[in-house]
Amino acid sequence: MRWAASGVLEWSSRLLYTDISEWSSHYSTMINDASEIPAGSNAVLIIPELFREGLSGKQENIGGLTHKTTPANIYWASLEAHSYYVRYGIEKLQCVGNFKARNLICVGGERKTRCGTKYEPIS
Repeated sequence: MRWAASGVLEWSSRLLYTDISEWSSHYSTMINDASEIPAGSNAVLIIPELFREGLSGKQENIGGLTHKTTPANIYWASLEAHSYYVRYGIEKLQCVGNFKARNLICVGGERKTRCGTKYEPIS
């Protein structure tokens, strides 16, 4: 459903965490930083649309930036945005397929982190 999500997260890591010379520590640093950010990302909002045909009909956008915004705010906002899009996609599939999902299998590194466990469960 969100096949482009990892690409957006990769892009944000290269853009926001340029000071980390050791590539293997990029994700652990980003995840540790983002785990300290509260839900709502301190009002930073990301629309993770790469194509106008997406959910919102708008191109990707980052809003709510202030002089206090950190890379962690932007990274966490990106994780939040993608989790909402996954939830929306599951709801649409359930409606179209006339079924109720009992489980969601997540793959990738984010699912095992403190950030991954902060996502709101699907109900």
